[in-house]
Amino acid sequence: MAINGLKKLSLGLIYISFLLSWSNSAESEISPVSETCNLVNTAFQSGEELVYKVYYNWNFVWLPAGEVILRAQKDNGIYKLRAYGSTYKTYEWFYKLEYDYECEIDTSTLLPKKALRRINGKKYNHYDEMYFNQQRRRVVSHRGRTKDQTRRRTYHLKPCTHDLLSLIYFARNMDMNDIEKGREETFNIFYGKKTWRLKAQYESRDSTKRIKKLGRFDTLYFTSEVMDGKVFKKDSRMQIWISNDANRIPLLIEAPLSAGAVKVVLKDYQCLRNEFNSNVESSKK
Repeated sequence: MAINGLKKLSLGLIYISFLLSWSNSAESEISPVSETCNLVNTAFQSGEELVYKVYYNWNFVWLPAGEVILRAQKDNGIYKLRAYGSTYKTYEWFYKLEYDYECEIDTSTLLPKKALRRINGKKYNHYDEMYFNQQRRRVVSHRGRTKDQTRRRTYHLKPCTHDLLSLIYFARNMDMNDIEKGREETFNIFYGKKTWRLKAQYESRDSTKRIKKLGRFDTLYFTSEVMDGKVFKKDSRMQIWISNDANRIPLLIEAPLSAGAVKVVLKDYQCLRNEFNSNVESSKK
């Protein structure tokens, strides 16, 4: 596999891993942002852990390429979320990448208060520490190659703005009962140096979706636009299947890259808040 292919895979792993529920679309003034700003958490609890396996499609072959682990903990009145992703050691001689994302969210609103993003690779390093003030609608970012090389900048926030990780857990708590085909949700998310509009559309219910090594699930199927550029194929759409139960767990994500394709599959889970009753035919031991 070419080094450029693995680099695209690693970047795809980053984007998909942390946009598990909704994906990046072009900034738009047409789609209104969801009026839902505060949600009560009923989907996850302290101690929950979700493990995802990332596959890369190269010449019609799906190759295991990395893993992403998401954890949630409650401490001193806030939820501490963490997502850690890395390529497998078998790929490190080609291209090594580790991605560590931490976020603290308000337990009463599920909006972010602080976020920390660290990327470490052979040729690329990135550090970004962000402090959100939702009332004053601003975020202070300390951004650079490393923690010791950051520059402090302040950016304007739109109402009810999320970061990448908080949006995953916020979206899991949205009311999806009696959801209608074609329904769209649009959110504000701060990423990089600006606020983006994120949009996803509900397509259908798939009551027997097969998830590798876990069995068949009752799922809700969404599609989403992706950000054009060097990572994803232009004008493509991401496909997302989430569990049709009170946990609302992303089970499977598929997206075409500019070279190949990437698939993220739930591998394991621990300490779920609700019964995992969407698993209609289990193959897990």
